[in-house]
Amino acid sequence: MANSEPPKKIDPTITAAIIGVVGTIIVTMITVFGDRLLPAPQPTATPVVPTAVVYTETVSPTVEPTDTVPPNEPTSTPEPPTHTPTPLPTATLIPAGADWLQNCISSVWLPYPSTIAASPDDKGCLIQLVGTFYTNGGRLAYTVNQRVESRMAYGLFTKLPSSGSASLKFHLSQLTRGEILIGIFEKADVDSKGVVLVVPAGKSVEEQDMAIRTMPDKTNMAWTSGTVNSETATYDVVFEFDTGNVNKVRIQSSQYNFGPYPVVSAEKYLFIGYHLVTGGMNNLQAEFFDLVIP
Repeated sequence: MANSEPPKKIDPTITAAIIGVVGTIIVTMITVFGDRLLPAPQPTATPVVPTAVVYTETVSPTVEPTDTVPPNEPTSTPEPPTHTPTPLPTATLIPAGADWLQNCISSVWLPYPSTIAASPDDKGCLIQLVGTFYTNGGRLAYTVNQRVESRMAYGLFTKLPSSGSASLKFHLSQLTRGEILIGIFEKADVDSKGVVLVVPAGKSVEEQDMAIRTMPDKTNMAWTSGTVNSETATYDVVFEFDTGNVNKVRIQSSQYNFGPYPVVSAEKYLFIGYHLVTGGMNNLQAEFFDLVIP
């Protein structure tokens, strides 16, 4: 077996020298490259605390209008409106009588009974026919050929002044059964108090017996003395009245005068119309003209 030699030891002097050299190198490297080798210091972050943002909406209170001025406050005068609307024109109704001359039945006339349909046009004239009424050559007219089961009155009313007169003429073309009626009433109703000139059927249109009838009792108070004659079948009547009476009913240029008859009313109405009676065919045709209500 061969003898093993103990390992040789490094001389401590050499070791120390090596360590010194290595240390010098390390120190130099740190000095030269230290700033590059070491990481750059990071800035210290200041913590940010989030702040809640509150949005406030400012709304001006609505001021309610008031006409009351607070105490010790000056009184204010409102500004006048900058624009005043122009009122729409109001149709002027054609007076009774003047309307016929324009072949118009003015809206101043009220049909009777009220069930008769009547609508005005843009001129204030009732659209014809108004029941059986129409205008013809400046005259008011009606033509009736009708049977009825009960006595019925039809016509037109127009308001009169509280006192004064109303005159008109009428022409008869046909009158067989039924009655022509012209009168003054306290209301636009034939069942109200009134006085009526009645022209009954029974004779020719050129000669008539006429009566004065009070309403609503339908009593014939007076008759013309004898037959009223007219070669043209044209007649006239005048009513004079005040707030207490129908003072006069004058027929055929005052050949016949009747009255007074009490019709106490501040308002009065002129009626132009007819009665239909039972027992056969009513045939009436008449025209009315020269109506004057001063």
